[in-house]
Amino acid sequence: MFNGLSDALNMWFRFIVEEYDEQADTWKSTTWFPEHSEVINGDWSLVEGVFEVSNPKNRIYIVTIGKKEAKEPLFIDDLLIRENGTDVYSR
Repeated sequence: MFNGLSDALNMWFRFIVEEYDEQADTWKSTTWFPEHSEVINGDWSLVEGVFEVSNPKNRIYIVTIGKKEAKEPLFIDDLLIRENGTDVYSR
């Protein structure tokens, strides 16, 4: 996430993965907060987390939420979702 804009890390931004179980009509959410990121490189924060899909037939949503009065754009680069234990290499 790009955090080089004014107050970028103070906009209560949340990155959320939600799973909707249509049969049970239930939601399961996992939330990460970029301001708690341990890896910051210049104006970029690396946001990492683990979530578990309960049923592969359920719907999965990726949601971003911040303060209602936030006027700045949100920039996310290189979104990677992978199975836990899988190595990914890039040149």
